[in-house]
Amino acid sequence: MGAFAIRAGWFGWSGFAGRTAQTAAVGGVVALIDYQKALRASPQPAAAQFTATVAGVARGVVSVAVGGTGNTRLTVTLAAGNLTAGQVVALTYVPGATATTRLAYADGTEFGSGVTEITAA
Repeated sequence: MGAFAIRAGWFGWSGFAGRTAQTAAVGGVVALIDYQKALRASPQPAAAQFTATVAGVARGVVSVAVGGTGNTRLTVTLAAGNLTAGQVVALTYVPGATATTRLAYADGTEFGSGVTEITAA
């Protein structure tokens, strides 16, 4: 399974701003977003707080998980339908009503709403 990745720095979070590099692997359905600061790993962020489109068409978000070295990676798994070269994937995050399942850094700083676009290559 391929993956697309965004390497992101510290944000006061205004979307996925602050990323330093991004790639999108053709043939995959997994988004890997790396941060310089550790994310809150427990409980995991709720997948319902994320939406995605691929080439402008809605694509479900199956799961979201924090992990990787030092809990600095957010993995977003999209519904079936592998990416093809040149497709633009737009990921949107909107914090939910339950504070414990919102995306946050390990220090408790929560993320605000945001959108990022990644082009598969």
